[in-house]
Amino acid sequence: MKIFRKGGTIVAVRSLRGLSGCGLLLVLGLVAGCAGAPVAEDNSPMAEAHYKIGVAGLNRNDLQKALVEFQKAINLNPGDKKLHFAIAQVYDRQERSGEAVRELGEAIRIDSTYSEAYNYLGTIHTKEHRYDEALRVFGKALENPLYATPQMTHYNMGLTYQAMGREDEALKKFQQSTRIDPSFMPGYLAWGQLAGRMGRYKEAVDAWRGAISLAPEALDVRMELATALYNDHQDALAIQEFRRVVREDKDGLWADSARRYLEVLQK
Repeated sequence: MKIFRKGGTIVAVRSLRGLSGCGLLLVLGLVAGCAGAPVAEDNSPMAEAHYKIGVAGLNRNDLQKALVEFQKAINLNPGDKKLHFAIAQVYDRQERSGEAVRELGEAIRIDSTYSEAYNYLGTIHTKEHRYDEALRVFGKALENPLYATPQMTHYNMGLTYQAMGREDEALKKFQQSTRIDPSFMPGYLAWGQLAGRMGRYKEAVDAWRGAISLAPEALDVRMELATALYNDHQDALAIQEFRRVVREDKDGLWADSARRYLEVLQK
């Protein structure tokens, strides 16, 4: 699993047919994401107008347009934390991490409980291999009892631990992210992949069952479940899942792979 960042959240990159790419690759709906843009905390109609134009530019990946509009909004209302958060995303996408860190620091100076900014800052530190600092700021994000999406930060901490080679701690964090939010697909995916690589197949089965409950039509997830069942010597259940892949994929690549497993299981 490759570590990748987009929109301030570290994600596990994998192809999931049948799932929304945005729902997986952008697990945290920041300024530009499936979850929609936050409303600027601003009393100035002109600043809000610039902010909205900036969001539109960011959604189109017109980074320079977004940067100019967010800066105009900040000039009108420098005390709005979300404007600093927004412009940090532009800098981050432009690979100007120092300036992104500066803007996130300003957002945190405005609101020391701003969990989303701590979470974003942690992802930048992880990208730069500053793992201990990343874990520290992720911890700051979780100190806020009003943080609406702590599952995101637990997930990001899991990826950080994984990058450090601390797989047991990573697995616990992925599991915790799904306990907090049972509909949090990225947590199940990372948990299932890591548990499988660690040879902890029963845990992998649990993870893939959670994932398939959220996306029953995702054939690659069903293949992961079937393979985990096979590795855990739950042959009857594995056969059932492989046969379903064959029925649903017919002449596709997943069906070809499933047939090969079935040939071994049915000898």
